[in-house]
Amino acid sequence: MNCHIHNQNQPIAKCRKCKQPICEQCADIHKKYGACPSCSKDKLFSLYASFKKGLVFNVLSVLCAIAFFVCYAIDVSAGQADKLYVILGAIFGSIIAIFSITMLIKTALKTKNLGKIIKDIE
Repeated sequence: MNCHIHNQNQPIAKCRKCKQPICEQCADIHKKYGACPSCSKDKLFSLYASFKKGLVFNVLSVLCAIAFFVCYAIDVSAGQADKLYVILGAIFGSIIAIFSITMLIKTALKTKNLGKIIKDIE
């Protein structure tokens, strides 16, 4: 029985996940990702999908932080905010904005890198 992906190649091992025979070319991917190319691709696609969902969530959190700052600025400019509100609003608003933007950037980079890895496996 030959490699289940490269039918012309002789197997040298079996995939840990699907137990199918794999050739030397597949074994290189197996060493990197712990599974044959088809199993690795499935795993990476599910990770990619979860990162894309996270990316949407992070974009929404950045938009919420922006909306908070707009409402906050309106209240402060209208003179409807006391000092404690101004201080707490500035602190929490800044924390939310920094966290949201940081997570957005991290998730975008992870999504981009996973896309490259998936293309490499194909």
